[in-house]
Amino acid sequence: MHEPIDAQSVKTSTSVPADVVGIDKLLREVRKERDLDIPIHVDGASGGFVWPFLYPDSKWDFRLEQVRSINVSGHKYGLVCPGIGWLVFREESDLPKDLVFHENYLGKTDATFTLNFSTNFVRLGRQGYTYVMETMQENARALADNLRSSGRFEVIGSGLEQLPLVAFRLAGKDG
Repeated sequence: MHEPIDAQSVKTSTSVPADVVGIDKLLREVRKERDLDIPIHVDGASGGFVWPFLYPDSKWDFRLEQVRSINVSGHKYGLVCPGIGWLVFREESDLPKDLVFHENYLGKTDATFTLNFSTNFVRLGRQGYTYVMETMQENARALADNLRSSGRFEVIGSGLEQLPLVAFRLAGKDG
């Protein structure tokens, strides 16, 4: 299984929670056996802004050695109106130099890789986002329960760790 992995490899996990723990373990084995340090980028477009607040014990993030970067979408569960995302790196050395902009402002050159639209981070903080995510999860569960109890709908894919959303279809032969 390790043969296809080489120095040009990178692992992108495209959902949270994918089996990032298992992939991290595999890549640590490859690093030990073949001296190849393959990074993991977690594309947490939706789940990356839900899991830290609803499932804080679920490991998919920088607690795993090979996870080097994570992106999340602010316009989904981040409570930011414009289509915006954030990209966070484990260490400054993981940030590619071509993503850093050098701006000359009033005669001084500064390097910038900025977090824009971060007002909600400051205003809500971890406690506020946890409250918002828990409330959305409660609302999704209440909606699912009401749909289920009506007898007209079948709720699809309910599980322990999931996004605060509800998928359903018509029950019976019409579904």
